[in-house]
Amino acid sequence: MRFLPPPLPIDEQARIAELCGFDVLDTEPERAFDNLTRLAAIITGAPIALFSLVDTDRQWFKSRFGLSATQTGRDISFCGHAILKDEIFIVPDAHLDDRFAENPLVTGDPHIRFYAGVPLRSAGGHRIGTLCVIDTEPRAGLTPAEQEGLHALAATAMDELELRRTLRTLSLRQEEISRYFSVMGASTDFMCLATADGEVIGVNPAGRQMTGYGPEEDLTGLTLGSFLAPEVADLLWTRAIPTALRNGSWRGESVLFSKAGDQIPVDQVLLCHRDQNGEVTSLSTICRDISERDEIIRLREVQLMKDAFVSTVSHELRTPLTSIVMSLALLTDGLMGNFDDESMKVLRIAQANSERLTHLVDDILDLERSEHGRRTLSFTQASISELVDPAVQTLEGHAAAAGVTMRVEIDTHPALMITCDPGRIVRVVVNLLTNAIKFSGIGGLVVTRVERSPENMVTFSVIDNGIGIREESIPQLFDPFWQADSSSSKLVQGSGLGLAICKQIIDGHRGFFEVTSDFGKGSAFRFSIPIH
Repeated sequence: MRFLPPPLPIDEQARIAELCGFDVLDTEPERAFDNLTRLAAIITGAPIALFSLVDTDRQWFKSRFGLSATQTGRDISFCGHAILKDEIFIVPDAHLDDRFAENPLVTGDPHIRFYAGVPLRSAGGHRIGTLCVIDTEPRAGLTPAEQEGLHALAATAMDELELRRTLRTLSLRQEEISRYFSVMGASTDFMCLATADGEVIGVNPAGRQMTGYGPEEDLTGLTLGSFLAPEVADLLWTRAIPTALRNGSWRGESVLFSKAGDQIPVDQVLLCHRDQNGEVTSLSTICRDISERDEIIRLREVQLMKDAFVSTVSHELRTPLTSIVMSLALLTDGLMGNFDDESMKVLRIAQANSERLTHLVDDILDLERSEHGRRTLSFTQASISELVDPAVQTLEGHAAAAGVTMRVEIDTHPALMITCDPGRIVRVVVNLLTNAIKFSGIGGLVVTRVERSPENMVTFSVIDNGIGIREESIPQLFDPFWQADSSSSKLVQGSGLGLAICKQIIDGHRGFFEVTSDFGKGSAFRFSIPIH
């Protein structure tokens, strides 16, 4: 057999997807394209001209001049060869070309001897078909002028397809926006539609009233962040939008910021909208006012009580606690004389509990400083190893005593440098490892894993095969003084402040926490922070 079926292009899967995206296959003939094929035949003096689209197993003619067939098999197509390169594909005499000499389109109708085809390259870079001319007599080729004319007509055909796809997309987007604005007009919540970059397209009447903008006031130049309080606007870009892009939506408590400077606490939902190709088309957000007056008063009273308590701890407990710890240290170290075993046992119990109380006081003060913005982070460059190794080495003895195996897995270069507060990040890792060891038990395994995320972030994970956490408890894990299982407190004591402090530290790095757990089988705590 002296003919060669065309091989598949290396981008075949994406090419077919691009072709289908134009929604042109098997459509009716159109004058715009028929005029192009006619011009191609006139310019080159060829009896046949085709606007051919190469599908999965066929070539289909959107327009044809001088040929009655509407399609042929791809395996015998000349156009299947033409789409393999960007340059014009010319076969001067098919009888003399081993690829085509016994091709059914050569030995039978339409008796092709000469072929010249210009690939149709989409804006996405995929060759979806050709504009070609065919002769039943051999030719030496096309003149430069004929080639230039064929190239120009092919570009015009492709521009027409791209224009129609753009108009179709705009029409669908207009329908989507119209539906959204119909819903927005009836809602009493703040609703905003924005572009994929966060630039405001429109805000509903209730949202304008809530934030102090007039019904006809121009919102040009505003973004989603323009309606949020400054201290939470950064979180929109660093946490909320990346999460919505990744998962389709984000929900959390936020604060709207009015033109007059008023702050309105809201429950916010952010949605990411995509087209049929998976491309992000727009973002939308809904904010519900949660600032009930009585609730605000109650929260303020609780805050005042907490501040008073922290102040008392700071001034009334810290000094005597330090004195007690130092005195007990003198006794247990034997500097005040020797004690029998029973007395020493009591002293060590008192020393351990006084140190635990000191750590509790320190944690409370640390959390208070963080919540009131009085704790500053000292950012510098540190490698992955400098953040993980000290934490693991600190707890190796503790893990061994508890019968727990520790393992480190670094899925990026250990020398990768991160801009952070090294001491604080080490503290977070130590806290997560301490919890994992406590809840793993004899024979447990705790894995510390570090990997680079696609969003130019690095993710630290601490994974254990311990007792796990019930699903309904996960949202409360980072609340101060809250513990997942109070019944286990006799075995694993803690203040319930460690994770709250860890979250404050990671928030200060513009990062975020994620927790997954299978109750009875283990848990995974992950935090991600920007590399720079």
